[in-house]
This record gives sequence, structure tokens and C-alpha cells, in this order.
Amino acid sequence: MDLVASRGIPVIAAGGIVDERGYVAALALGAQVFCLGTRWIGAPQRVLKTTFYMEWRNLPSHENEANQHVIGHTTRHGMGKEIRQFAGTMPNKTTKGDIESMVMYAGEGVGLIHEILPASQVVNRLVEGAQILIQQHKSSTGIY
Repeated sequence: MDLVASRGIPVIAAGGIVDERGYVAALALGAQVFCLGTRWIGAPQRVLKTTFYMEWRNLPSHENEANQHVIGHTTRHGMGKEIRQFAGTMPNKTTKGDIESMVMYAGEGVGLIHEILPASQVVNRLVEGAQILIQQHKSSTGIY
């Protein structure tokens, strides 16, 4: 962040922002723009209308492998499998939901999602929750 702050380049935070804590952390690091991905699992406004998001929601975050190949590969039950036909193709509204045959992008924050909410409620809760956290921090530290 320090590298670009003095140059007027906006900082975009992406990854791990699923609740007010992630949002406040990104703010504290100097981000001005926020990209949420996994947080939209199941939201009524999502483009992908398949049921695999329920499987994502039930996965514990410790099952994530940060070092595994993503583009053109999938891992199911610890076994790697190359998937040439979908290599690099993200799920979209034409996807049929064959979870075994596509690259699945979901972050470690999936375990922090406890409610499926409309997008407006997600954004409102992020902002309102962040304001509460910041105020609590100010009150407890005396730093304003």
C-alpha cells in the first residue's frame, strides 16, 4: 500500500472480505475500493443459479490448499484431477452446476458466512458493522 499511496493510485482490496472485520482490516491497510467474491455465495442476485454454493458453505476453512494449482485443475477428496474443457473458465449463468467438472473459486472466508442475504443487506451490514467496530476501537483505546 505504501508503494502506491503517494502516487495517487487507488488500492483495491480483494480476498478475505466477508464480514465487517475483513472490511475494517482492508480500510486500516489503506484500501479505497473493495472486491468481494465468496461473500456473494447464495445471494439472490448471483449470476450462477446452481446449488453447489451449499457445498461451499459447509466446507471448513482448514480444507483450503493455498498451494494447489487452480487453472485447469480441481481437487476432490485429496485427489488432483485435470479438467481441460473448463481450464480457466469461471462459472457463469450458462453453467449447469457440474461441480466435478469446473474450477471452483471460493476463499477461506467461506466458513465465516452464516447467512445467505440479499446484496443490499450484505453491504449495509459491512458498513454498519465496520462503523461499530471502529467506534468500539476508538472508545477502548482513546484514539480518535
